[in-house]
Amino acid sequence: MGPTARRATVPANRHNGAVTEAHLNADHISEDQAKRYAQHVAPTFMMLAKRAVELAEIEPGHSVLDACTGTGLAAFLAAERAGREGSVIGLDAAPAMLAIACERSAAVGYEHIHWQEGDAQQLSYADESFDSVLCVQALMLVPRPDAVLEEVRRVLVEGGRFVATLWGSRAGNEWTALLEDALRRTVPGTKPPTPFGLSQPGNLEVLLQATGYEEIEVLRVPDRMRFHSVEGFWDWCLAVSRWRHLLAGLPEDTRERFRAALERDLDRRVRGGEVAIEREIVYARAVAPPST
Repeated sequence: MGPTARRATVPANRHNGAVTEAHLNADHISEDQAKRYAQHVAPTFMMLAKRAVELAEIEPGHSVLDACTGTGLAAFLAAERAGREGSVIGLDAAPAMLAIACERSAAVGYEHIHWQEGDAQQLSYADESFDSVLCVQALMLVPRPDAVLEEVRRVLVEGGRFVATLWGSRAGNEWTALLEDALRRTVPGTKPPTPFGLSQPGNLEVLLQATGYEEIEVLRVPDRMRFHSVEGFWDWCLAVSRWRHLLAGLPEDTRERFRAALERDLDRRVRGGEVAIEREIVYARAVAPPST
């Protein structure tokens, strides 16, 4: 059995409730947006979360933090492994996301998962509180990923594992090219969301090394997102944070032209009523060094 952490169900109030940019952005996630995310986006991350939990080598009795948990997908999977003798915390800065996670955990009898509002850049837990920390498809979205990595290293026990997943390169993520091409044709001059800062090969490895992790492993894995219809992909786009804001800000007629252009591209890809879109996922695992 791996290292055993102190229990961390109660925050240690290290940061005196400081309000960060992550909190301010999370406050803008409405109940409807959170429901859309849970319905359209979270299911496409199921395989990623399963693999992340496997890489974390969670065992019965372990203490686990799922940072930026969203609606709790990875936290639920971690709780299956840690068991009721373990401790799982799902942390997120968005109350609307946590409300869905809490409702679902109560419905399936997983009251032993603790849902807490907070910023992964300023963790409120004591040093060496967790055996594993997960961060699924969120590290590239926070303003200071280096701060997240530093805080995670602090709260991990010696030998504890940090596992993150994030989008890979633009070239490996066909969905990005599809959206950018449709935007270029229908709204010329409009800038698409900026590329992910950690997507280029080597960037994440350098950041993990700089923040003191050991035994760093980073894999880039191509796979596909599958949707039952062209409309299913459109619903996914409206629920993904980096495109949701841009699309919501377009005039209705412009947004409909954008959608029509996107659907024309996707119609050529429909096979057996299904749309398959290439993506590249980065899986990173690193180990916390001995405390100094």
